[in-house]
Amino acid sequence: MGLHPRAYYFHNFLTKAERAHIIKLAAPKIRRSTVVGQNGEGVVDDIRTSYGMFIRRLEDPVITRIEKRISLWTHLPVDHQEDIQVRARALVPVVQAPAPATCQSPSLALHN
Repeated sequence: MGLHPRAYYFHNFLTKAERAHIIKLAAPKIRRSTVVGQNGEGVVDDIRTSYGMFIRRLEDPVITRIEKRISLWTHLPVDHQEDIQVRARALVPVVQAPAPATCQSPSLALHN
């Protein structure tokens, strides 16, 4: 990893139809995220409430079009991209240990 990794945020990058297509592809494959267990295996733990899955590169024409747009906007070739990661958060809040007094951020964040 470089000292100054690239991070991009583009408003309205995906159309409503593209977002719906990604959700349609992801819905049957999305699974609860895991943490590393005692023996190095992935295990479900209540501290991690997200769900996730990956859409393979060039999976279909819509995903290919999105990946080409990413390449155009970032100046990085499609073959240097990773699979598209889809993440979802649980709607049930998880109470975590209180943040230290010096911490300015809340210890609980809700995401939709």
